[in-house]
Amino acid sequence: SPPLRQLGFSQAVLLFIGSEILSVESYVAAGGTLMNVANLRRGRYGTTPADHASGARGWLIYRADLVALTHVAFTTGQTTVRTGGIHALTETTPDWIALRCASNAMWEGRLVATRWLIDFIGIKADKATGVALRNRKIGQHDWDIENLRPGSYFNPSGPGSQTLADIWLGCTRASSHPTWKSGHPSVKPDRLNAALEIVMNHLQRELYGPFGHDLEALAMAAPPPGNY
Repeated sequence: SPPLRQLGFSQAVLLFIGSEILSVESYVAAGGTLMNVANLRRGRYGTTPADHASGARGWLIYRADLVALTHVAFTTGQTTVRTGGIHALTETTPDWIALRCASNAMWEGRLVATRWLIDFIGIKADKATGVALRNRKIGQHDWDIENLRPGSYFNPSGPGSQTLADIWLGCTRASSHPTWKSGHPSVKPDRLNAALEIVMNHLQRELYGPFGHDLEALAMAAPPPGNY
């Protein structure tokens, strides 16, 4: 790795200390096995922030290098099912069918939500140029980031714009109606994650940061108690 890594707030690098997982925005080698890290976020992935003794050992690991290990032997008498990004244990055929329906619905919802977010910041695919700004319908019920000051559209010629346009097109063709061999851009989870990172960084810069808010912290916060 280069001596300095700037990672944004994508949780691309995780820090494991004891039973707690933290995310790291940047790190720099400080000699030997020591690292200086900046802008830590505590209690990632459901772990609980904890006190750590001075000199406690930690491990910096790229999130992309982590591999989930599953095996039917981990739980006896049951069958493992993985679909739509969800891994669960089922005991009966109705369980499997219910899981498949629920996870597929969540996957379709993710595609629709990702397209909505990209559209919200003003980007769409264009046959001629590859990337274009969305057609805003002035005076109608259309709503986007430019209705929320000081928000502004994502630069259609800037870094990341083609990624957003590709994912916008992929989500459009892969959801809402049946398609077959449409040749749409990939909407695999890693591609959706990349687009979401770009969108979140733009929203943080345009809408949340100017008012001293942290979008990721708000998104990861536990919901208030009450009925929903």
